[in-house]
Amino acid sequence: MKPLTRFIRRRKVHFWGSAYVITPRLVNWIHGDGLKVLRFQPLNTRPNYYVLRIDSKMETDSDEFHDLLDTIKEEIEDQFGRACDEYQHDNGRTYVKHWPWPALNDDCGCAWDEIATLKSPDIRAEKLVRTALKRAA
Repeated sequence: MKPLTRFIRRRKVHFWGSAYVITPRLVNWIHGDGLKVLRFQPLNTRPNYYVLRIDSKMETDSDEFHDLLDTIKEEIEDQFGRACDEYQHDNGRTYVKHWPWPALNDDCGCAWDEIATLKSPDIRAEKLVRTALKRAA
């Protein structure tokens, strides 16, 4: 199995005593060399999570990474949308539209951890993954 495909394949996970079948979502945006693979999990949509790549030299407990969090959220939102959209109706009332996963819902914060560090970029696997994701959508 290619390096990236193993992180985004459909899988069974256990969360708070229940079993779920999830499919992690690969974020298109890549920071730096993209060799460090992270699980990025908004607390509102657990156990679902995004898989993203950052520079292999960056430490996830550093101020530099914490400064990058807003960019990460913006990139996820650009790709998958935002879970809650407010809009005004003709009658002047404000409504909120809720979109399901994989739309970003980070109102209660998020968690992240390192999954792996790749030895080299896997361009071929990445193209295959993106093609499969487009077909599934």
